[in-house]
Amino acid sequence: MKKSWPFLVAAVLALWPARGVAEAFPEDRVVSLDDLHAKWREVREGKSRAVLLDVRTPAEFAGGHVPGSVNVSSERPSRILERWPDRDTEIWVFCRTSRRSMAVGTFLHRHGYRNVYVVDDGVPGWAKKGYPLETGER
Repeated sequence: MKKSWPFLVAAVLALWPARGVAEAFPEDRVVSLDDLHAKWREVREGKSRAVLLDVRTPAEFAGGHVPGSVNVSSERPSRILERWPDRDTEIWVFCRTSRRSMAVGTFLHRHGYRNVYVVDDGVPGWAKKGYPLETGER
């Protein structure tokens, strides 16, 4: 049972109704792709130490991702807690559509992270706006 708890957490997050998850996450922390692009530029210029967190699967990430972003699949949210134990870490979460990112954002918020932003769109929308993508693993 000990090894299966991350799977159970991921299953609950994946099956949780999107409406209920959205109500649990602060509305003022839901941001646009343009906001993400502005933050991405700050990170690239060394003006911000924010984590740009892509919570899609490794295969999705390898197919195209925001340059400089980090991949931790939404199936293993506990790894985020391990990798960034400081609850003050600024984390911008995104995925393909915003469903998984909202679930992960809510998970982080419930674990005391108060500097979390969820992008209300995803990587396909980022690409559609003409923002840059990288391919391959990171």
